[in-house]
Amino acid sequence: MTTRLTLPTPPAGISRRSLILGGLGSIGAATLLAACGSPSPSGTGSAAAGAPIGWQLSWTEDYEFAGSYLADTNGYWSDQGLAVKLLPGGPNTNPQQLVAAGQAFVSSSKAVSAANLLVSDGIKLKIVGALWQKYGLTVISRSDNPITSPQDLEGKTVGVFASNDSDWAAFLALNGVDRSKITEVPGSYDITPVASGTVDAVQGYGSTRIAQIASDVTLETMLLADFGYNPISAAYAVKEETLQDDAKRAQLVKFLRGEIMGWQDVAFGGQIDQAIDLTVNTYGKSLGLNADEQRAGLEGQLDFVVSDESTANGLCTMSDSLIAGTQQVFDQLKLDVDVTDIVTTEILDEVYAGKNRV
Repeated sequence: MTTRLTLPTPPAGISRRSLILGGLGSIGAATLLAACGSPSPSGTGSAAAGAPIGWQLSWTEDYEFAGSYLADTNGYWSDQGLAVKLLPGGPNTNPQQLVAAGQAFVSSSKAVSAANLLVSDGIKLKIVGALWQKYGLTVISRSDNPITSPQDLEGKTVGVFASNDSDWAAFLALNGVDRSKITEVPGSYDITPVASGTVDAVQGYGSTRIAQIASDVTLETMLLADFGYNPISAAYAVKEETLQDDAKRAQLVKFLRGEIMGWQDVAFGGQIDQAIDLTVNTYGKSLGLNADEQRAGLEGQLDFVVSDESTANGLCTMSDSLIAGTQQVFDQLKLDVDVTDIVTTEILDEVYAGKNRV
């Protein structure tokens, strides 16, 4: 059986994402978590008609949603006659449940979360796009004691998160790793235990661009996606009935079009400076965010947003291989779900209309 220990409390001032880059959607443990935080400035002063639709974020308003801030600020939603209200998430947010309950129109989600909701409650959500082109769960270790393959985990002490347990178990089984040979301890979204040598590794989210803000130790990351575990994540989910209602479907097309335009500004339009300013001084102002950390996080996230697939076919698209990889994960998790029951590309087809830019 896996050994579990208690890690020391992380030092004050270390934020959840201070050095784990790329967003979770952010979408990782945050997607299992219910709306809290300060009201969003979005929708105020908008020329958009009608009541705003709710865009439920998976976490608080940090760099992870920079494209949404630009979509809102640059008028990409209001120019289409759509008002959007950004709903901050937090440590108790379950975005897909809020959509299922009608408390949000669209939410950030993971395919695995949507599949679990279908199996447990019979609630059918539809994923209509995915910001990330790779699943972001990583294993972070020191360069002088690196974990570069799943087999390296055996004999190591690793900080893990209970919310990742099904993903973690499936990844280990997929790669033939004996979990009983790993000493697991509670993780804390902080690499201090790795830097100090208290643990050999911790789970995190993000790219190989690890911010060296809290430590001078050189770190390495191992992406689960590089070893066969790559389900759709940082995705956009709505209730299935949204696609069947003409008015709601039209709103969804407008939402995703504006969202993609905002992310195009970040990824291809040279508006990272504006995105960071909006993150720190407007949308996340009450959070006391550090601009350098937010920039590092956003730049790291772009490693997951921009790929050969999304460059050729458009941001937020879902390739056949990504969809097939998601089905493989469902099968590994023994989820009796056909990926086509919860994933559709039809809204993306309407948004792009045969092009690769909006």
